[in-house]
Amino acid sequence: MIWLRAALVSVASVLGLAEVSGCTHGDPRPNYSSVAGTPSVTTASSSATGAPTRSAGSGAPTSVPVDQIPPGRPAKWVPAGVPTVAPYKEPGDVVPMFTLAMFKNNQLGALAAAQFYRTARNWAYATMEPSSFLAICDAPKCKSDARFFNDAMAKDQHIVGARQTQGSASVVIAPKSSDAEWVIQSKVTLADGRLVSRSGSTVRIQRSEAQLLNLYLRWSGKMWRISAEFLAG
Repeated sequence: MIWLRAALVSVASVLGLAEVSGCTHGDPRPNYSSVAGTPSVTTASSSATGAPTRSAGSGAPTSVPVDQIPPGRPAKWVPAGVPTVAPYKEPGDVVPMFTLAMFKNNQLGALAAAQFYRTARNWAYATMEPSSFLAICDAPKCKSDARFFNDAMAKDQHIVGARQTQGSASVVIAPKSSDAEWVIQSKVTLADGRLVSRSGSTVRIQRSEAQLLNLYLRWSGKMWRISAEFLAG
């Protein structure tokens, strides 16, 4: 049984926890033909190791709202509410960190936000806590996925594997009908994974699959945020 799809449907709906609308083939598509010279970039997974800790001192990143740059304008920081301790951390999992680029209204800023989102998705599996991707995602799917994590935590379940790896990505202008400025189309591979109980028994199985995804980026006036994510095609 396929579950925990990277973005086509909500993790909650594939697990039968809730039926979620808004992630179907009928949703708005970016107009690729209208963009000349679309930039193409490669986004590599972060190789950083170790989880940074957050200071509780005055002016620490946790003392400011998530859509504001902390005092001193650090190059990167852990957004408020994102846990730095991950009981289910696997090799390659890293604490997602905001960067100054995400607060600049240009294509590179949108790409930086998309990279944070992918890292945050894996970190949510490592922590079994949704605040990492909710820090940047306003899409209904993200809110539905948050309910999956809350339900799994209540049942003392966690995820093994199922991590996302992002390959090459391209940036195009979002359709006027969407609540976004840019669409980032990327190749994402989802690894084999399992949802397991406290005793270690398997509740659900995820088979590895590759997807071509459209991530919609909206400028909030302060930073880039995710407004939607759909299967491309």
